[in-house]
Amino acid sequence: MRSKLVATSKDDLVRLIERLAADSAEVLARLDYLTDPDAAAKALQGRIRSIRSSKGFVSYGEAREVAAQIGVIAADIRADVLLKDPLKAAALAEKLFSLDDVIFNRADDSDGVIGDELRAACVLWLDAAAAAREANAGADADWVAALYESYQANDYGVREPLLEEAHRLLHENELRALAAHFERESRAVLELAKNGDREFHKVFAPSSAIG
Repeated sequence: MRSKLVATSKDDLVRLIERLAADSAEVLARLDYLTDPDAAAKALQGRIRSIRSSKGFVSYGEAREVAAQIGVIAADIRADVLLKDPLKAAALAEKLFSLDDVIFNRADDSDGVIGDELRAACVLWLDAAAAAREANAGADADWVAALYESYQANDYGVREPLLEEAHRLLHENELRALAAHFERESRAVLELAKNGDREFHKVFAPSSAIG
């Protein structure tokens, strides 16, 4: 298909796209995304906000539909924003995987399909942040701190890829610095335990993160 498109004249392709856009709101929206990254980012943010603000319970039978929505948003971020504005793509990806703090309180995700898409959004964030870093966008960003802070809210276990795939973004010395963050956290809990602190179980989260 690609070879056929490459061999077709630009004018013919423009006329074809114009006809398709006239008959399809979806194609028209895709064109807006392609030609205006800011419009794409606003539209995608609106779609993420719509999922976050929904109050209805997501039944077992509806979970795949919601998971598909999240997957399509992630695909659109990767295709329509990441290449043009990776920093904006990273911000959108963060908003997407941060849906975990609301969606699991009102969804039956017994099959884990929603969780799988949110995990994929974590990888998208790493890829977008790495692209931003390579393009020298957000040069003053502290990616180690950003990743550490995001992982602190891993209450539902879907943010594990932030650590499992952290090498997509961080260099070896930064991975060591990230591990050191969790080591200090573990040691602090153990020190409290010496003084009779009853919340010794809190050591499991940072020690697991080090692993």
